[in-house]
Amino acid sequence: MKTRVWFNKGFSVLHHVLQAMHATGQWELHATHTTQEAPMLYGPWHHELEPKGVIGKDYVAWALEYCRKHRIEVFFPSKEKSIIEKHKAEFEAIGTKVVVAASAETMRLLDHKSEFLASFPTGICPIPNYRTFHTLAEFEQAVLELGGETEPLCFKPSVGIYASGFRMLRRRSRMTLLLGNELYAMSYKEAREYFGNNKKFTEMLLMQLCEGVERSIDCVALDGELAQCVIRSKSQEGGSQISEENPEVEQIVRGITRHYGLSGIFNMQLKDRQGVPNMLEINPRPSGGIHMSITAGLNFGHYAALLALGRIRPDEVPAPKRKVKMMSFSSSLLVREEVMEEVH
Repeated sequence: MKTRVWFNKGFSVLHHVLQAMHATGQWELHATHTTQEAPMLYGPWHHELEPKGVIGKDYVAWALEYCRKHRIEVFFPSKEKSIIEKHKAEFEAIGTKVVVAASAETMRLLDHKSEFLASFPTGICPIPNYRTFHTLAEFEQAVLELGGETEPLCFKPSVGIYASGFRMLRRRSRMTLLLGNELYAMSYKEAREYFGNNKKFTEMLLMQLCEGVERSIDCVALDGELAQCVIRSKSQEGGSQISEENPEVEQIVRGITRHYGLSGIFNMQLKDRQGVPNMLEINPRPSGGIHMSITAGLNFGHYAALLALGRIRPDEVPAPKRKVKMMSFSSSLLVREEVMEEVH
């Protein structure tokens, strides 16, 4: 009999995780979302719509009932994962293993970048120099403290996902940046106009810009012990990525995984500064590029579930392919035959 595994509402990348798990033939997969057109619902697995607007303890109660009804044995929560982690004993009592990246307190820390960087164990690896700011005056002071406009700097929100709100600061004009196709760049003049239009705004980070190789590391672990990871870096040719064999970076990843007691599927972002890997952030969720890492041969959901069930030890998870290049292709899926009338 196949083991029943549930992924609740999450980002579209979960479709790749589900596809890879389905290919093993070992799992009865369940996917739920609040919208019918969520990519994770489209595949040869059981799918249902979640109730909209249900959060907090009400969502926990709904999730417990879903697990009882479908006899779920492994639950990978995305929506409301922190509160679900706090109630995981209730799920365990009905035979459901909850797989999250860390404790609720640690996940909150990882999602608040300024607090994360302030407490980060720099004995494992360094972090870029940074300052926080909430006003234009604080921004101006932070620029001065980090070396002025001649230093390569960038900013991003203290709380955010993917590259939302990230900009590299440049001394060139807005038009020059636009024509140069620097989509994630902003002139100092434009930044001052933006920040000056708001008396106070959500906490932002101003950081040294690391100029070297950027690595996205997709990981699977159990209780602080790294099982395997795929260390992805962008190819110099562009468009493709490389699965590196990099013992130095893997050692850093092992140390960080151990320090935060990480489990399940998660991602780290490192970037070289003067040839030394610096920590940028840890994402307690599957990354937007996890499909690349799956292509390199690491079936994240499959092994995270096996680890959670105690059917395999971390040192028994096979290594992915190293020194290989991966490319991503877009695709489309017909989901409705009829043409919906446009509403004016």
